[in-house]
Amino acid sequence: MGKGERKAPRKNEALKFEFTKNAFADLVESIDWYDCQKPNLGNEFASDLFIELQFILEFPKSTRKISKNLRRKIMKNFPFNIYYSYFEGDLIEVIGILHECRNPLIWQERIN
Repeated sequence: MGKGERKAPRKNEALKFEFTKNAFADLVESIDWYDCQKPNLGNEFASDLFIELQFILEFPKSTRKISKNLRRKIMKNFPFNIYYSYFEGDLIEVIGILHECRNPLIWQERIN
């Protein structure tokens, strides 16, 4: 492999994702809030989130890069952003699932 060339992932190497403690708390809080608004809406939110995560797993570099190793995926059906790190490996780390009206400094504090 020459200088500057990157090794492409093999087809059998699958990316995985994990939630930080804060991101998991965001998920639980959001599901609970939506369930209080309408029965089963929390499940719809969770289903949509996992569809978005599948997209991220398939195309981790396709979303907007907002800092050196951090990217943001805007959810289609709910007003939320998924903040995640991808380091050219086999892991996507979800650091936040935040409503679009929340202070954007929250994700910055989580990576520092």
